[in-house]
Amino acid sequence: KIRANTKLPKIEVVVRPPVDPQFNIPFPIEVIVKNTGEGACKNFTMNLMIPSELEVLEGTSQLSVPEIPANGEAVLKLVARYQEAIKQEAEINIPGEYTYEDMLATKHSQPISPITFLVRATSLRKELESAINSLLEYWSNLRGKEWLLEDEVRSQVLESIQELVNTVQEKFKDDELELTQYLIGQVKKLINSLEASLVNPNIIMQVKERHEQELKQALQQKEEEVRTTLEQAHAEEISKLKQEHATELDELKKTHATELEELKARHEKEKEDLQAKFQVQLERALKSLEEELTTRHQQELQKLRDSSEEVINELRSEIEKVREETARKVEEETSKKKDKEIEDIKNTYEEEIRRLREGFEEKEKALVSKVEAQMRAKFEEEKEGIIRSLTEEHEQRITELQEAMKNKAAQEYNMKLEEIKQQYEQQIEEYKSQIKALQEEIQQLKRT
Repeated sequence: KIRANTKLPKIEVVVRPPVDPQFNIPFPIEVIVKNTGEGACKNFTMNLMIPSELEVLEGTSQLSVPEIPANGEAVLKLVARYQEAIKQEAEINIPGEYTYEDMLATKHSQPISPITFLVRATSLRKELESAINSLLEYWSNLRGKEWLLEDEVRSQVLESIQELVNTVQEKFKDDELELTQYLIGQVKKLINSLEASLVNPNIIMQVKERHEQELKQALQQKEEEVRTTLEQAHAEEISKLKQEHATELDELKKTHATELEELKARHEKEKEDLQAKFQVQLERALKSLEEELTTRHQQELQKLRDSSEEVINELRSEIEKVREETARKVEEETSKKKDKEIEDIKNTYEEEIRRLREGFEEKEKALVSKVEAQMRAKFEEEKEGIIRSLTEEHEQRITELQEAMKNKAAQEYNMKLEEIKQQYEQQIEEYKSQIKALQEEIQQLKRT
């Protein structure tokens, strides 16, 4: 359990050797110690074994640190000088080792990979700077010569060599002098090889003739391939456009059928709504007309009754006058007749009055029936006229709505078909333009 919870350190040593060290000129050496483990490093010590030909001017070759925490680091810095005379260069190797303890007080010891570098009698940086300038000048002159390559291939070769030249300059700026020196040699070899094989004037004509012949064959083959490819592409595009057109036409038909069904359903609904509205309006109009006619009928009937009452009263007045006159005359002429004769006359007049009254009542009933029949016929006629007018108006509105819906649907369908046709013709014109441009390009290649 204790080992499972133990966090151990991990030591990594990074060496920064001197850049362009020279004889009798001080140069720095830097060693960075990193603890990349999970636990702390205790009692860390490091010792570099400096060779006798190096003189330490600043700093020390030993590093002692009580603790380097996890993800921490320690740095050893010193300044040295190569003090023995040399002709060109001398290789320096600085070995070393380090020790430390972990959290369990276990002691560890590891050697350091030797710090290796070259000390030169003269500055390598200056030599490389002069070599780079010469290389750039040589490369600039070579770029202006005639090459036995196509323009595209020549451009690619020049671009590749230029990338190598740029890499040489970048590595020189980054103080990677040994790598810079190696790259300069490789670039020179490559340029010399290209110059020997591609800029020889003796074989330019032969290569040009062979190149022109190969170019003609390649152009013919390319022309056939392009023509075949264009024909296939054109046929495929036309087939594809036809399929898309058929698909869009089917979708448009389905959409048109759906819209037509929706319009029919909407028309049925509007028809039902209009019929319901018309029925309500008709009922209201009939009710209003019935009330109006009933009121008028009652008013005329009342007038008729009033006039009948007046006639009856006038008849009664006349009968009373006749009765009075008759009675007066009877009294004057037959005052001496018997009571029986008077009674007979009285009965005769009363019977006559009764017949007159019955005849008047029959005439009154006939007159009332006639007036009611006339008013009922007039009411039915006006009712049928109103119903006929409203029905004709409703049917006319329905017909207008149907015509408007059909015209709208047909117009949208024709517009959609015209739009698809225009798109199809436009795509065909574009393909024709592309084919024409390729043919002109092929003719231009033939001429060149």
